[in-house]
Amino acid sequence: MPLAYPPFAEGDAVTVTAAGEYLPAFTLSSKGIAPLALGPGELALKSGQALALTWTKGAVSAASIHVKLDISHHGGSKGQIECDTSDSGTLTVSSALVSKLLSLGVAGFPTVIVTRRAVGSTVIPAGRVELEISSSVEQAVTIDGLASCTDTADCPNGQTCQSDLTCK
Repeated sequence: MPLAYPPFAEGDAVTVTAAGEYLPAFTLSSKGIAPLALGPGELALKSGQALALTWTKGAVSAASIHVKLDISHHGGSKGQIECDTSDSGTLTVSSALVSKLLSLGVAGFPTVIVTRRAVGSTVIPAGRVELEISSSVEQAVTIDGLASCTDTADCPNGQTCQSDLTCK
């Protein structure tokens, strides 16, 4: 029998109870969230231009959004942009930050990962315990002049696939 997805409604309480053995018993709750849906369209990075991200806003006020823009992870990470914001449905990464990130270098298959999450927590003698309910979407990012590859056959004529998964 297939499991329901999502297994709870947006705003429902999601509760975990641990009976305790090595650590003492505890109970904690978080809120159910809606699956994340990014706005339509290609995400293109261009030096000197801001990057606008959009998604369907959630109804849980306790939820937040985490964004990770990584354009060089296949070439040994040169830099990335990570930020947390409210679940408002929009985020603009400034043109100055986009330009600075691009200046650090790129590698094949750049992406942005956007995660909606709601976190409940409790404190026990050993420390803080968290219950995170999350939904993530990873989307490709295009960059002018960058052709990604896994093999030379993926590259334009005369170029070869490099170890950082770019055609040169």
